[in-house]
Amino acid sequence: MTRYILTALALGSLLAYSCNERPPVAEDPNQAKEVFLKDTVFSVPVEPEVGAERLDEIAGLYGDQAEFEKRKAEIRKGMFYQLGLDPMPSLASLNPVVTGFQERDGYTIENVALEILPGVWTYGNLFRPTGRSGKLPAVMLAHGHSMQEVGERCGRFTAGQQTIAVMLARMGAVVFNFDMFAYGESGEQIGTAAHRTGLAQTINVLGCLAILEYLSSLPDVDPAKIGITGASGGGTQSFLTTALDDRIAVSVPVVQVSCYFPGGCPCESGRPIHASVTPNTNNAEIAAMAVPRPMLVVSDGGDWTSTVDRVEYPFIRRIYSMYGKEELVENVHLPDEGHDFGPNKRTAMYDFMALHLGLDKGAVRDASGNYDESGVTPAHYQTLRVFEGGGYPDHSLTSAGEVYDKLREMQGK
Repeated sequence: MTRYILTALALGSLLAYSCNERPPVAEDPNQAKEVFLKDTVFSVPVEPEVGAERLDEIAGLYGDQAEFEKRKAEIRKGMFYQLGLDPMPSLASLNPVVTGFQERDGYTIENVALEILPGVWTYGNLFRPTGRSGKLPAVMLAHGHSMQEVGERCGRFTAGQQTIAVMLARMGAVVFNFDMFAYGESGEQIGTAAHRTGLAQTINVLGCLAILEYLSSLPDVDPAKIGITGASGGGTQSFLTTALDDRIAVSVPVVQVSCYFPGGCPCESGRPIHASVTPNTNNAEIAAMAVPRPMLVVSDGGDWTSTVDRVEYPFIRRIYSMYGKEELVENVHLPDEGHDFGPNKRTAMYDFMALHLGLDKGAVRDASGNYDESGVTPAHYQTLRVFEGGGYPDHSLTSAGEVYDKLREMQGK
């Protein structure tokens, strides 16, 4: 039985096709421009016990590695389709724009924009460790929801995001701390209202895959050692990217993996990705697609991850056991904490990334062996902008509608 409530439009589309027999995009109303540009969600939260029942139903679909691999392939194919990324536009030429250079205590910062579609940029800051040589691990750092306008309380510019980036860089990782679509500089370019559309979910995924491509191409990055982490909406980006691309080596989604909460923003559930297979999938199963790569799921008692230690994690661990890789998946559950990327959650993430990416924990620990973030001084947000004062290249797009049209053009549709 379907556990997610779908819009009438989505349900009508689901009745019209199966995952393996899909009509051309032009015949599918879910792929229409007006649907992508709506402020709507295709999946809504259900009661925790309903989510648990849903997981039980899904668990009965596969009993071994081969059966899960088949389900995984179906989900991945369906997700790309529902995101409107089938076929994928080429990411071979990202035309990176690199501006600004700051040399700080143990690391450097560069401001980077990647042209993921002609005129569409993904913005971020590249933190590099100093005093290290050879091929280094890398970490993609996604942020959750905050203020959208450029400022010290916006996305990648916040003190919390910068602190994580600095700590990981000092531990020896190249870190790309980046904006969600229509946040920060992206919001200035496209307009912040574009974030609350299904298109935002599509462009967030495309942006993550572009960052992965970019990091893999850097001469000082080991492409076999790229991790990803983020909390809340950043957690969604973490497990979606990991599910869709096997090049992610380590995944740490924070306070977002849930079997009954699909994400409350169109940037997380504005496309019908959970209806990409029958029976429907959910975020716990999508997160499990990280198998057999190392994954740490961080959860707490104050939000929709409150059941992870009892429901979602045992489900995910069972899948890892099919591969004989139980030791590569962990859960840190903090029952007395709430929805954030606070110190205890960061500590768990640092430990896991250090273990599986070979980072140097000693570089950021005090005499007592605790992680010491006190020496981190966030850079002023104005110094982290790629295009100062919104001075984007002349061909940059300025609306969600133009972005949709450009995506279709690049797909030859």
